[in-house]
Amino acid sequence: MSHGLILNLDFRSRKATVDRAYYHQPPLEPPTQGNTQALSNGNEFIGWGQSPYYSQYAGPGNTEGDGSRNLLYDAQLPGSNISYRAFRNEWVGKPYYPPRAAVRTDDGEKLVYASWNGSTQTRAWRVLAGQKPDSLSVVVRQAKRTGFETAIPTDATGPYFQIKALDEKGRVLKSSDVVTLSR
Repeated sequence: MSHGLILNLDFRSRKATVDRAYYHQPPLEPPTQGNTQALSNGNEFIGWGQSPYYSQYAGPGNTEGDGSRNLLYDAQLPGSNISYRAFRNEWVGKPYYPPRAAVRTDDGEKLVYASWNGSTQTRAWRVLAGQKPDSLSVVVRQAKRTGFETAIPTDATGPYFQIKALDEKGRVLKSSDVVTLSR
């Protein structure tokens, strides 16, 4: 039966003893691979190798084989996928491509649509507008991001618009291409 192990190593006597063990329920017996990752909060993250699972356990493990005692979550990869190793890390999405903007009139009100699929740092949007594509001014200083696509009302006449993605401190992450008002 496979399990995640945290070992105490005594280099002088060349002995290893089990400090903590983490078991999966139902028991898994992957023939190869797998890993145990110590997380900064004291939890352990286990990749079960050729078995398509990964799990997170809270606090101390056990030696009795009761895998569900400290289990926080258990996930299974889809289909016949397996993983050599699994890791839990904070992920920051920084798309290669710029944010996207679109503008249209809706019942006489102009709406600027802002989106940047994959960006995890975008907290707000800045909207610029102007009569010429190379001479834009800020018309909305900051509009809170409300999801995948944020609709931002403006009374700016344009017809040229651009958005800028802002981080939590209001710094510009990236700018969209300049777009024109759709009629």
